[in-house]
Amino acid sequence: MKTWSNNNAIVILTMTAMASLYAFSLDLYIPLLPKAQQYFGSSILYLQMGNGLFMLGLGLGQLIFGPISDAFGRRPVMLFSILLYIAASTIIILTDSIDTFIIARMVQAIGACGSYLCCFATVRDLYICPKDSAEMFSYLNISIALSATCAPVIGTLIGEGHCWKTVFIALLGLGALALVISFTKYVETFPNTNNIASLKYKEVSNNYKKIFCDINYQIYTFAAAIGIGGFFAFYCISSYLYQMTLHLSAMEFSLLYGSCGLVFIVGSYICGKTIKQIGIYKSLMAGLMINISGCLIILLAYLIAGTTVILPTHCGVILVIFGSSFLVGAGIGGTMAPFKDIAGSAFAMIGAYKFIFAEILGTFVAATYNNNALSLGFRLIVLNMISIILMVHYKNRLSEH
Repeated sequence: MKTWSNNNAIVILTMTAMASLYAFSLDLYIPLLPKAQQYFGSSILYLQMGNGLFMLGLGLGQLIFGPISDAFGRRPVMLFSILLYIAASTIIILTDSIDTFIIARMVQAIGACGSYLCCFATVRDLYICPKDSAEMFSYLNISIALSATCAPVIGTLIGEGHCWKTVFIALLGLGALALVISFTKYVETFPNTNNIASLKYKEVSNNYKKIFCDINYQIYTFAAAIGIGGFFAFYCISSYLYQMTLHLSAMEFSLLYGSCGLVFIVGSYICGKTIKQIGIYKSLMAGLMINISGCLIILLAYLIAGTTVILPTHCGVILVIFGSSFLVGAGIGGTMAPFKDIAGSAFAMIGAYKFIFAEILGTFVAATYNNNALSLGFRLIVLNMISIILMVHYKNRLSEH
């Protein structure tokens, strides 16, 4: 009988392709947004709506797959969601309609979120101690952040030599790889199979109500949502800010964007070690303070220079991303701590919260974009301050066990 390895690195490597489908679906495509806009003859805002719906699909899909994975196990959901991802990727490659493209991207996101959810739920199944699982969540985020490090450069190289849609052929190949790995290597960790009763409306709604009303969910997930929301809001404006305003080439932009992914990787690794040393709460507070520091640098760069300048602005962004790695890793770990028996539903609620939050934040930042990062920095400062106030106020009610 196949079982999971006791080696943490092997566990993470096994899950990398499945967990990072959604990230590669965003990052391979990002340097080619201007080309896609020209191809479809659409406005920037309409194409950004497609990115927003992608995030919405990630959020809503979690709510569907979470209870199903708790009822029938992680593996069936993993396999079905990857097949859905492959089907949507095929439609994207074949269509010339922007409306079909946007709808297929949303379906692609729903497929990607199922495999993503199952990976995180699996970690909670395997690692009983909340600190251990929070550490592993941070390491799993490293595998996801690999996308931001290398995918924009790969996307640029593909887009320069071929039609921009070629990136979706590459994503189709990644989906096929994830399907093979999940079919041959993924071992079920929650064999509570055929528990149809748990899918009854009352049971599902009671579980979601239990999670939603828990103080850990309210406070820790808000911080995690700021982390993923800040990264996505930067994603929404970065290609226009760096390529059109600062006149960088697609490759130069891809390298700078890749540095953000590298910082997220380093931050996630440090966060995993930090959680083991000082706990979830203090690690989260550290992430919030780092995030605010980056926002202040972004705002000062604009106020002092009078326009967006690349070096201080990007340094501020780097700090924001570093702080975000702490917010996502520690935030998810803190939220999941009380919910081992319904880990799929718990992570579904986390995913729905943070991805829908990211979609709203990204839409606002993109809609108010004015050739600088001012709207991003200001909104993140306000959100981080609110999170710090809530963390301090409810400190004695938050659990790490």
